[in-house]
Amino acid sequence: KINENVTIKEFPDKKFAKKGDKILDPFAGSGSILVACKQLSFDSMGCEINSEYVKIIRKRLSQTMVGDFNPPTEENLINT
Repeated sequence: KINENVTIKEFPDKKFAKKGDKILDPFAGSGSILVACKQLSFDSMGCEINSEYVKIIRKRLSQTMVGDFNPPTEENLINT
């Protein structure tokens, strides 16, 4: 099953990534990291060998708006 909801665990670690950095996801899968990067306005690049997953990534990215991120609430972080 494809994870349609990106969780806080999937966001680039802000200790290692800051505004202006480019994020590489060498095993993109369904594109969760790439979606999170787009939502957080990070430049990103992903690699995926499976053409079916590439189609999924393209669809997910086309449906994602830059900056379309609702930060998790403290309650959501505690319950993960």
